[in-house]
This record gives sequence, structure tokens and C-alpha cells, in this order.
Amino acid sequence: MKREILCMSCGYESRIQFPTMNPYPDEYVKHLGGSAKKDFVCDSCNADILKGSRCVARSMWHTLKGLPYYDWETKYLEA
Repeated sequence: MKREILCMSCGYESRIQFPTMNPYPDEYVKHLGGSAKKDFVCDSCNADILKGSRCVARSMWHTLKGLPYYDWETKYLEA
């Protein structure tokens, strides 16, 4: 499973690239927006994401090799 914290701009671009949660057979993408619980750096463009700023958590996983999704976003973002 791939986990990323993205700035709002990169999160928007990712949502355009992956408009559905199941873009390919057995592959999944989840986008969850929220406020950063601490300072981060965008995993896509390296922009600073300051605590309290809006950002996006992106999860990517596939079920073919038994790599399930697990809830991790709430440790990093507040709704």
C-alpha cells in the first residue's frame, strides 16, 4: 500500500488523474481531504504543508497480491 500526504494542488491533480476509487482491475485509490495535524512536505511537489492547512491523504493499493487497505489517514489529518 502506498501512502502520501499531498498539498491541495497536487491532491486536485491526483483526483483528475484518478477520478474513481477503482481505476484499474484489482487496484484502488482513495483521496481524503482534511487539515494537517503537524507540518508536512508534499510527497509530490515538496511544498510545505503547515499544521492546520488543508491537504489530501492519498492511499493506493491492490488486492491481487493480498495487500489490503488499512486506515492511517486519521493519524495525520483532522476531518
